[in-house]
Amino acid sequence: MKHFPHRRMETIMVKPFIPKLIYVEPRALEYPLGKELIAKFEHMGMEIRETTSHNQIRNLPGENHFQKYRNAKSTLVVGIRKTLKFDTSKPSAKYAIPFATGCMGHCHYCYLQTTMGSKPYIRTYVNVDEIFDAAEAYMKERAPELTRFEASCGDYEL
Repeated sequence: MKHFPHRRMETIMVKPFIPKLIYVEPRALEYPLGKELIAKFEHMGMEIRETTSHNQIRNLPGENHFQKYRNAKSTLVVGIRKTLKFDTSKPSAKYAIPFATGCMGHCHYCYLQTTMGSKPYIRTYVNVDEIFDAAEAYMKERAPELTRFEASCGDYEL
């Protein structure tokens, strides 16, 4: 539950994201988080498919583009973030730290529907230590100036 002080005694329930379909990069299973996530999803009885890359998801269910897009929004890809160059995330932070990309929302007004193209699925990256090491390098590069990171990935919040 989230509580918002500017609203009178109103409580908003936020449902956790539970994917309907999982794709996993085989190398993601070399990381403890990858093993943990896949074990959890297997225990939940979810369908898990293998993919060569989090950027190459094929065979999404659906008869047409609209159905495939809707199904992709409830698909999670467990992978490795290979590019450790962080995007800027102004004005709220200097950089977006890429733990995940994508959005499970279906907002009609959202510009992401046109910018996400053929990759509207949600991706989470299991090489967290490598991502933190890259963040540390950014902080050292900017020292003594303070470096702020945004953990939702800017345009692609998860």
